[in-house]
Amino acid sequence: MSISPKDLVEARLELHHAVQLLASFGQTHVPPRDDDSHRSMTWDPEERVFLSEPTEGAGPSVRVWFRPVGLTAGVRVDGEDGPGFSLVGLTQDQAYATLAERIGEVPGGAGGAPLGRPEYEMPEHAVTEGAAFTGGAPGHLEALAEWYAGAYENLEVLVNTEAHVTEIRCWPHHFDIAVLVLLDPEKGAADSRSIGVGMSPGDGGYAEPYWYVTPYPAPPEPALAELPSGGHWRTEGWFGGVLTGSAVTASAGVEARNEATRVFLAAAVSAGRAML
Repeated sequence: MSISPKDLVEARLELHHAVQLLASFGQTHVPPRDDDSHRSMTWDPEERVFLSEPTEGAGPSVRVWFRPVGLTAGVRVDGEDGPGFSLVGLTQDQAYATLAERIGEVPGGAGGAPLGRPEYEMPEHAVTEGAAFTGGAPGHLEALAEWYAGAYENLEVLVNTEAHVTEIRCWPHHFDIAVLVLLDPEKGAADSRSIGVGMSPGDGGYAEPYWYVTPYPAPPEPALAELPSGGHWRTEGWFGGVLTGSAVTASAGVEARNEATRVFLAAAVSAGRAML
């Protein structure tokens, strides 16, 4: 990654607002779930696209796909991707209208009703005031796609090594891709002690992508073990281990960065388990 993680803020904000199309599809066309996962996304590592949750019941399985590179959206029907359209040059209203039209064209599908928009607070950006999407600076969306692809790969390692881990999901509100390691799986995800593990592309606390490991419930007086790979413990606002993108990119080469990330995650999860 030759682009500094700290230079991705503008592209991240555009992408965050753009993928709300998928959350809106889930909100409009997928039956509600108590954990709000009907509005969540998954990552397709082969196509490198985000996927909405699919429709349920009679008729074809319909979901929306979104490729970060080019801010391109389209409809997937029974596993087959239809032609995409780029949001670059479109306003939010135009993007929503275009997607609703594409959905309405699916024979026997979910219909072309206007897409309801999520009510949660989003970061401020010009697109919410009517400006068109631009796609950001050259290479920046590609760099963000690499962060999500790498995050999925590293979370898969965790899924394959821990006994009780939830599905890898990307949550559109904060735009993080994450899992929960359940310590009391018999109680269910809502009531179990857990360790959240995920990658955020950046937010108000860190203006760059970062990894987090958050024990739940947060221990009142935790013993803070030293974290490897340049990681640190955050204790203000929320509690957890953090590995920033800048720390990761200090390791040379993709394999070295992945190894540094995995070493951090293993140590932070182990420390979190000991705290709970």
